[in-house]
Amino acid sequence: MIRPGEAPALSPIQDIQLEDNILDIQWSPDGKFLYTGGEDYSITILDTAKYSILHRIGRDRWVTFLAPSHEGSYLAAGGGSSQVSLLDVSMKWNEVTSLPVWGGMALSAKWHPTDVYLAICGQFNNVVVYESSCRRLPKGKCLRSKSSILAVEFSPDGKMIAVGNETGLVTFFDALPQTFVTLYETVIGTGGDMAIKWCPNGKCVAITSGSTFVLLDASYSGKAGTHPQSSARFLVRKVIQSGISFTSLAFSRNGKFLALSADQTRMLDLKNGCSCVRSLDQSNIIDQSNVVSSAWSDDGSVFAMVGGRSTLSIYDVNSSSPEKWERLFSISFKETITSLCWGPSVKKGLQYLAFGGENKTVAILEVRTHEQVTAHNQWETVLQIPCNSNINDLCWNNKGMLCIGDDDGSASLVDLSYLKSGKAVSEMNYNWQRQGIISTTKITRNFGRNAITSLCWLPSSTNQIAIGGSDGIFEIVDLSEHNQQLETTCTGTSE
Repeated sequence: MIRPGEAPALSPIQDIQLEDNILDIQWSPDGKFLYTGGEDYSITILDTAKYSILHRIGRDRWVTFLAPSHEGSYLAAGGGSSQVSLLDVSMKWNEVTSLPVWGGMALSAKWHPTDVYLAICGQFNNVVVYESSCRRLPKGKCLRSKSSILAVEFSPDGKMIAVGNETGLVTFFDALPQTFVTLYETVIGTGGDMAIKWCPNGKCVAITSGSTFVLLDASYSGKAGTHPQSSARFLVRKVIQSGISFTSLAFSRNGKFLALSADQTRMLDLKNGCSCVRSLDQSNIIDQSNVVSSAWSDDGSVFAMVGGRSTLSIYDVNSSSPEKWERLFSISFKETITSLCWGPSVKKGLQYLAFGGENKTVAILEVRTHEQVTAHNQWETVLQIPCNSNINDLCWNNKGMLCIGDDDGSASLVDLSYLKSGKAVSEMNYNWQRQGIISTTKITRNFGRNAITSLCWLPSSTNQIAIGGSDGIFEIVDLSEHNQQLETTCTGTSE
């Protein structure tokens, strides 16, 4: 032990020979490991009990810096590239994600004392700070855009994901490999909100950006013997330019109709050249302008939209003829409603709709459309979920998990699987309703400096969700391990 005022007397106790020049060396916080990296294209992990090589991780570049987190859970490593790798110590130092930087090579990284942030600098003129807390480090995939992400949408089979940013760039990625592979890119008009929706059968994709609407064929292969095969598979099928910005779009569940909203909501027949077959609402009894969100129910029997930014309208769309669709009821609110989504359909005539906006609350509406229901009891607010800030997007998966994206950079997950019982909430006991309120998980990114703008569950999985934000980051977060822990924790019964 070195004491103040005394000259240190140091003598070597170990001399470990490695394969090439060493550029950095770091102790693990508990002192059990010694990390080295250098010109041998590897990270070497030494067991300090015997000072023997415990593990060696091959790299495709020199390793110029290493940064173990203060809790010892993660090791940041980089060198010779614009990527910084995060290795999970508990997973034998496997790489769990990589953090991109722009403009040059990363040369150094330092953790915040509480491991909430990781600062990176290098051959560029700025310091990049990531919120990389061990509490929310995603196990999935992550990419950064220079502009805010406005929309993310999986294909129905989960094999592709479309991502759009505020510059109007829409990129289609292959979602199956470990890293994103670009399949197709297109630039749509700018100057407003963006929406991307995939047809339920996966054959086409609708995109609105500003005052431009584009419908893409997603399975185009060309005529045999006439056109070369298209590896991208995408072909522009329809373009509509408007004098005002488009605000919402939604596909019917059978893929026949598309609801496109601007100054009013028009129903386009996709099998008849995208001709308009109905406008909502011609009677002008209620304000249906500026529709910001719309959606068909999971079984395709009911259509919901928020018009006038504060009026929620529900339509019976069971008929194959749009002219026979009838408005069941409308509800007006003082605050602006910005997003809505339907829950999974379990029983005919019983649906659940989530909506929220500037009132910082997500409401769950029970919609009853079966024959025994009279006009005065077609709907009931069965649950209200308070949030800390405005709600930007909602997404509900088939398992009953509702994800809420807000203005503060948080995506909150609420377990509403009890609503799949097929019973009206009035027929359930209090414990079921209480479970729906308390079973929550929160994923936070750049809190207070980022807005979660778009959410989309992977269709083939109930554990992976894509999250896009105004910070230019979109990521696919894998919740598998968390859900397993949650199931283990919640195996007890409530009294």
